[in-house]
Amino acid sequence: MFQRINIQQQRMGDADHPLDIGFLVEAMLFYDRVDIVTSRAGLGQLVQTFGPELLLEFLVRGHMTVQFERNFTGVVTENYGTSLETCLLTVAQIERQDLLDVILPIVTKIVGRPGRGRRLSRSLASRIAQIRINDELGVRVAEDLESHGYLNDAARIILETYLPGNLFSKARFEITPVGAGRFRIETDLDFAALNQAYHQRIPATHSSMDAPYILSHMMEARKMLENSATAGAELAVSPVYSRLTTLKLESVIRSRQRSAESIAAFQDLVFENGRSIADAINSGAKRLEDVLPVLSRAQKFREWLRTRQPDADLVKEYFRAVTSESWIDELPNKFMRWSVFTGAGIALDVLGAGGIGTAVGVTLGAADTFFIDRLVKGWKPDRFVNASLKEFVQK
Repeated sequence: MFQRINIQQQRMGDADHPLDIGFLVEAMLFYDRVDIVTSRAGLGQLVQTFGPELLLEFLVRGHMTVQFERNFTGVVTENYGTSLETCLLTVAQIERQDLLDVILPIVTKIVGRPGRGRRLSRSLASRIAQIRINDELGVRVAEDLESHGYLNDAARIILETYLPGNLFSKARFEITPVGAGRFRIETDLDFAALNQAYHQRIPATHSSMDAPYILSHMMEARKMLENSATAGAELAVSPVYSRLTTLKLESVIRSRQRSAESIAAFQDLVFENGRSIADAINSGAKRLEDVLPVLSRAQKFREWLRTRQPDADLVKEYFRAVTSESWIDELPNKFMRWSVFTGAGIALDVLGAGGIGTAVGVTLGAADTFFIDRLVKGWKPDRFVNASLKEFVQK
């Protein structure tokens, strides 16, 4: 724990500001390495919020890394709204999605001089990794959807997260393959009625609730989980994706068990004496420049923190050592939470002489064996839970 965290889309309903900058600062205080995996919108948000010079300083000092996804996940819908409607899971590329194409106009507008804008943009680009989402992701998500229980549970989670207070336990959401990677969705959900409530929370200019939108969440959740597993990192995302990634991991573990027992793979670690750092940053009460001295002070303590078993007393001791006699020490108290992976439900024979071979292969496809393999090799998909996840954690 506290070695590496993978931060992805955290804010739903705000297409231009998908990242919680205050939470990012809190993550930098605790983690040795903070990886931000983001699209065009998140990259623009970072440049505009930090400013190009300060963002470059954070990157040079190693307080965070940025990985820019040049392509994106999506669901292509054919014959939308008709009885012949079909969906295709896909990974697509946007034209002029090169890193410099994205940041150069933003940086130039901020600094006001084209020459300096180009130099700063190149410096930033040299510190930002360009990555691609695997083109075969859609095939692996299609394998996920073949599990009727997972498909229905995931759809219910998406609906309940966006539309709290509504009951969707009896809703029907099924798929039927129709060839060429396409499938038809059969559901009794009344999306017209659902959108009346959904658009009170999320603007219609951002999205509307329909079957392809639900599937797109499942695809994005798998992508986030694969990124985290590949990097061996913990994960921080929005409430809906926290619930979906938890469901996916628990379904993987349950699938390789002989019994269908209920699995609770995560338990909460609660630190009661945290400080409202994110609120201070997001409200503008403190500047991002104010964070640098505290992060420099924290650097020497973080190695000590990550080599010990996580518990609230340990976090309290670390936090006090790092923030005492700083501006953070004067902020109001708040709860900080981590959702810690317990490993519950992974049968002992997985770790035995047989490894993950035939025992797993009987019940899991290759896509899910990938996650078991990472878990056996020590991946701990813990989550640093920010304030926006409070409702989820309390449930």
